[in-house]
Amino acid sequence: MKSTIELLEHTDFPAIKRRELTTLQVNMGYLCNMSCVHCHVAASPYRTEMMSRELVELILEVLQAQNIETLDLTGGAPEMHEDFKYLVTSARALGVKVIDRCNLTILMEEGYEDMAQFLADNAVEVVASLPCYSLENVDKQRGKGAFDDSILGLHKLNALGYGKVGSNLTLNLVYNPQGATLPPNQQQLEADYKRELKAHFDIEFDQLFALTNMPIQRFGAVILAKNQFYPYMDLLKANYVAANLTEVMCRSTISVNWLGELFDCDFNQQLEMPVPNKSRRHLSDLLTQNPAGDDIAIADHCYGCTAGQGSSCGGALEEETTDQTIEEISSISPESIMSVFNSTRLNSKSLFLSSGLLIKRAVTTSILLASMASYADFNHSTWDSLLNKNVTMTNGGKASVVNYNGMKADKSKLDSYMAATSKVSQSEFNAWSKDEQLAFLINVYNAGTVELVLTKYPNIKSIKDIGGIFGSPWKQDFITLLGKKRSLDDIEHNLIRGSKRYNEPRIHFAVNCASIGCPALLNDAFTGSKLDKQLEQVTSKFLADSSRNRLKGNTLEISPIFKWYKEDFETNWRGTNNIEGFLARYSSSLGLNKSQTTDLKAGKTKIGYTNYNWNLNKK
Repeated sequence: MKSTIELLEHTDFPAIKRRELTTLQVNMGYLCNMSCVHCHVAASPYRTEMMSRELVELILEVLQAQNIETLDLTGGAPEMHEDFKYLVTSARALGVKVIDRCNLTILMEEGYEDMAQFLADNAVEVVASLPCYSLENVDKQRGKGAFDDSILGLHKLNALGYGKVGSNLTLNLVYNPQGATLPPNQQQLEADYKRELKAHFDIEFDQLFALTNMPIQRFGAVILAKNQFYPYMDLLKANYVAANLTEVMCRSTISVNWLGELFDCDFNQQLEMPVPNKSRRHLSDLLTQNPAGDDIAIADHCYGCTAGQGSSCGGALEEETTDQTIEEISSISPESIMSVFNSTRLNSKSLFLSSGLLIKRAVTTSILLASMASYADFNHSTWDSLLNKNVTMTNGGKASVVNYNGMKADKSKLDSYMAATSKVSQSEFNAWSKDEQLAFLINVYNAGTVELVLTKYPNIKSIKDIGGIFGSPWKQDFITLLGKKRSLDDIEHNLIRGSKRYNEPRIHFAVNCASIGCPALLNDAFTGSKLDKQLEQVTSKFLADSSRNRLKGNTLEISPIFKWYKEDFETNWRGTNNIEGFLARYSSSLGLNKSQTTDLKAGKTKIGYTNYNWNLNKK
C-alpha cells in the first residue's frame, strides 16, 4: 500500500500546542472483522498487531495518574481484543467515561452476541460507524452485507435503551464521505439521518459526527491511485478555517498505539509521527509527566481537521457549513439508482427478520431523486460529442486540429450547449465541487472560442483577425455565464485565475485559443471526476512537443505561455514555487535526464522562449 507521508510532511499548517489532557485514546490493535476503504488504520481480519496485557494494566495506572476523564477505545474492532471487557470494567470502576468506537457489524458476529448487553451494563458510550443511511453506499464503502448487519446492530442497541430519549446510554453515529470530498453540514445531515433511519428502520440515536476522510493509509493509497490526492489536498486547504484550531482534538487528547507509543492523534499514529517531546514518547512517561504545553506534531493532513466546519473524533468543530457541496450521489451508477428506484417502488418492504421486526431495506425513491437533483454534475455530453467528432489529435496527442466546417454544420448543437451553460445560476455553480466548477469554466471557455471563430470562419487566418486592428477577440462580451455577459478574458483571468480558489497553473494547457501555438484542444470534454487526470494529460503532452518546448544545449526553450503567466507558476502549487520547479515535475515529458533535471531545479539551466504561432488550428 503506497504511503502518503512524504507528500504530507512538508507543511505550512500553523503550529499548535497542547492544553490539559482530558482524553486517552487507545488503539487496542488492528484486528477487525471488516476491511473498509476509508479506514485510516488499514485494519482487517488478517492483522495480528494487538496490545499486551501489561500495557492494558498500564493504561489503568495512567488514567489515575493523570486524572483522565475519558478513555476512548478504538482499533480495528476494539471489542475483538481479549482484554477489552477487562479494561472497560476496570476503567468504569475508576469513574472514567468509556467510549467504544464500534463498527456495529461486530455486534452480529459469532462469539460477540453478548457484546451489546455488556456495553449497556457498563454504560459505555457507543460511537458507531454508519457512512450513509442507504444500503448501496454503505456496502460500497464497507463491504457486501455491512448495511444489513449495521441495521441489526443498531436495533440491538436501541432495544437496550441506547439512543432513546431519557436514557443514560449514548449512541452516536459517524459519517464519512465515500470519496475525496468534504462532509456536508453536520446539523443538516444529522437531521436527515434521524428522519430516514426512524422512518424506514425505526432506529433512534443521539448525535451524528461528520468526519473528514484523512489522506493517509488505505484511503490515501486509493486517492493516490486515482490521481485524486493533490486535488483532495487542495480542497482541504481551500476550506481551511483558522477558528477550528482552538477545538481540534489533539489539544486535549493523546493517542496510544498497540505498543504503548504516544502520538498527538490517531492519524499521526498511522503516519508514525510521534509526539515532538522526546522525553514523553511512551505511555509509561505519563505516569510522572504532564504533557500540557507541549508542541503538537503537524503535517498537511492536519488540514483535514480544520477544513470547513472542522472534523475530530467528536465530529464537526463548528456549526457553519462549507461552500463545498457533497456530490456523493454521483458515485452511484445510474443502474444502481434505477435498481433502488424499482425495488422501492415495487417492493417497498424488502424485508429481513430482526428480533421480530420487519425492516425496510431500501431508501425511498424521493430521497434518491432529491439527492440527484441537488448534487448532479453539469452534463457536458453535447460538447463532448462535438469534440469527439470534430477535433483530431495529432503528433501522438501533443497537438490537435479542429474541423471548423464540421463545427459549423453542427452549430445548432453548439448553440444548445452554450444555452444550457447560460442557464446555470451562481448559487447552482457554488454548490458544485471545485473540480466540477473548473471543468465547467474550461469547457465554456473552449466552446466559446469555437463559437467566436465560427462568426468569421472561413474568412480568417487567425483568431486575432476577429478583433481587428484596435480590438481584441478576447475582450468581446458575447458569452452569457453566471448571470451576465462575459468575455473570454473575463472567464480566464477573473473567474479562473483571478478567483484564487483554484490555484491551478495547468489550466494554461487546457483553455484553448484556437491557435497552432496553443496547447491542444482536447477531443473530450473536461469533467470534474476526471479533471486532475485530464489536466495531467494535456500538460504532459504539450511539454513533450519539441516544436514548442525543447532543450538546446544548456538552454531550455519553452512556450511563451510561461512568460506571459509567470506568476501562476509561483503559487506553491504542489510544492513548486517557480517555473523551473514546475517544469522539473515534467522532466520526462521534456526529455530531461536526472542530471539535467537537477540542474533545472538548481536554477543552472538557462530559460529561453520559442515563437508562438497564432495561425488558426484548423484541419
